[in-house]
Order: sequence, then C-alpha cells, then structure tokens
Amino acid sequence: MKKIFAFSAFLSLCAAHLPAADVSADFAGGNAVIAASADGKISIAPDSFGCSRDGSYWNFRVRKASGKLLEISVSGKNAVDACGAFVSEDSGKNWTPLGARSVRRCGDSAKFAYRVSEDAAEVRFASVIPYLYSDFKRFAQSRGIAIRHFCKTERGRENVFVELGNENSAVTAVLTCRHHACESAASFVLEGFLSAVKYAKNIRVTAFPLVDLDGVEEGGQGKFRKPRDHNQDYYGTSRYAATATLKRILDKLNADGKKTVVLDLHSPLFSEMSSISTRANGIYFVFGKNGKKRNLAKGFSLKLAERYNESGGLANNPELDVDFDPFLHDRRPITFAKWAERLENVMWSAAMEIPFAVPSGEMPSTPDQLRNFGKILLEELDAHVGIDWEHQVE
Repeated sequence: MKKIFAFSAFLSLCAAHLPAADVSADFAGGNAVIAASADGKISIAPDSFGCSRDGSYWNFRVRKASGKLLEISVSGKNAVDACGAFVSEDSGKNWTPLGARSVRRCGDSAKFAYRVSEDAAEVRFASVIPYLYSDFKRFAQSRGIAIRHFCKTERGRENVFVELGNENSAVTAVLTCRHHACESAASFVLEGFLSAVKYAKNIRVTAFPLVDLDGVEEGGQGKFRKPRDHNQDYYGTSRYAATATLKRILDKLNADGKKTVVLDLHSPLFSEMSSISTRANGIYFVFGKNGKKRNLAKGFSLKLAERYNESGGLANNPELDVDFDPFLHDRRPITFAKWAERLENVMWSAAMEIPFAVPSGEMPSTPDQLRNFGKILLEELDAHVGIDWEHQVE
C-alpha cells in the first residue's frame, strides 16, 4: 500500500555522510508514494492504490529532522489545495495550515518549505486535516454520545453509528459521512451537527460518521475505487457491508412509514491550482431531479444561506448548487443520495460538498469554523422540518 522507491546509488552515498530524515506513511491514515528523500528535500505523490483515477489525499511524517529546513515537492496537478497544506508537530493531534502563499506551483507539482522546531520528534504533512475513528471516538466520549455498531467491514473492523434526539419526533434525519475516505472536512461539520442535536425539537438523528471505515484507517483515497467506490455502491447487490446495511436501514424506515430527510456529507475534489474561486472552494448542495423533493431541498439551501448571511461565518452558496440525474441510462440509481431519493417516505435527499478551502481567503477553514457550520446546519434543519412542507411546494 505504501510505496517507497529505492534511492539512486548517488543519493545512497550522500546519505551515508549526512543524517537522513526518516520519511514514512506507515501509520493510521498515512498515504504517500515517497519518490526521494535526501538532504532535506522530499518528493512525494498521493498514493491512489486501488483507484481508477489519481487522488489528491496524502499524509506522511518525517522523523530525525529537528531544526531542519525541509523542502517538500508534491506531484500531481491538484495534489495541493488552493489554500495550501497542513502541518502537525504533535503526531497529528493539532494541525496548522501553511496557507496559499506558502505554495509554489511548478507545472503539475507544488512545492513548499517548512522549518521543523528544534524540539519536534516528528513532523507530519497532509493535504487536509486527517480525521480517523479515534477522532470520532474522542469526540463522542467528550459529549457522552453512545457509539453503536452496525456492521463489520471487509477488513474486520466494527463500523459505527449514533442515534440522538427526540425519539418521538415525526422526522428522522439520516446523515452519512466519508463515503469517500479522504473527505475529512465533512467530519468536522458532522461533529458540530451532532453536538447541537440535544437542542433539536423536531428531528431524530441517525448518523453514520465513517462509511468507508477501512479506507479512512488505511489512508485510502476512497473516491474512484475500482470497480466502484462506496458512494457508487447502491444499485444491484452492494459490494460493501456498510452500503448493504445502510440500504436495509433506509428501507426499514421507509417501510415503517417514517418521514426521513437524507444528507450525505462530502468534500469536493481540489480546485485547479491557479484558482481559488471555483466550485471546489465553496459549500454547495447536489440535488436530485424529483421536482417536489428537489424544491424542498432547494428551499432548505436558500434558508440555510440566509441564516449564515445573518450570522456570519462559513456559508453555503446556493448559486453553486447543482442537480444530478437520479438514474443511470439503464434506470438504476447509483449514489447513496440518488438511491435514497426514490424512497417514498424520504422527504428529500441531497449531498453536500464541504471543502477546507474558502472562495476569497488565503487560509482554509478551521475545524472550529466547520463545526460551527454544522451546528447551524442542525438548527436550521430542525426549524425547517417543523414547518408544514406540503404547503411550500408550488
């Protein structure tokens, strides 16, 4: 999974005379093809093992580099986001953004430099702030949220979900996250959403925080996995235990006549290196084309944007919202949100794309800003389902 190319004979000879930094992606969530490491210069690329397209997620560590100036080169057209990379000197507990100005674009690669603190035993660099099961477990325990198991993954891990809110509410909100393993910005939004559920009056929340748990823990891209990734696994017989179980859970809610809204949280592909104003740098919804359900979801997007415009902070941009065709050419639903939309008692179903980068800034969104977005997302959704939607649709 983690590939390290052999150094040339020349670099090996130099390494014999210089203290060599220890560069590795061999840890939970780690990902990098390490092409070269010598004299403080490190060249890496995202490891897209098992995928049909090149990915943009990478996460590696460097040891034996205290006090050194490191020059990092990352190959791949969109392997470094518009707002730069992230760095951690405490084994991934806390991350600092390096910002847009730290990056030099060189064709299909990006370069940046970083001087390691004298007392740092290791330093980690990543394309996004990683978010693993241990992070969700820490969050849940801090909020007294009970974690439950819903299936065993293909690698034998126990995948988890949580249920919160008013058990007698008329509407269940089903939230999913990390259908694509590398899309970690969405996880911080989910944290904020779940932390505010105790104040909800109108909804019961069922959340699946790490759908592709194996991919998350093993540092996978997740997106474009062959022959299909988790988010493309909702037609025919599902390949993955998590997606098969999610289908059964939604089918059961539907059969029981439970009114449901479905929101699948994602992060978009990185923007083109030369631009910070593309869709990949704004929060937006992806809707279905069922007219009635789409109108309800679109109305929610507009109300949510109004709420953020009043309060400040991160906001979704309805002008970026897009439709998807809810069926393939052979009439089979494909993604989770598309599949869920067809269920009779699903009031609306949509995906939401949440990047770290922001349209007009040199620095990315912080985890706390994303959590606050999640908190207001919960509050607005709870208010929205408290309205008689049947009278909102033209």
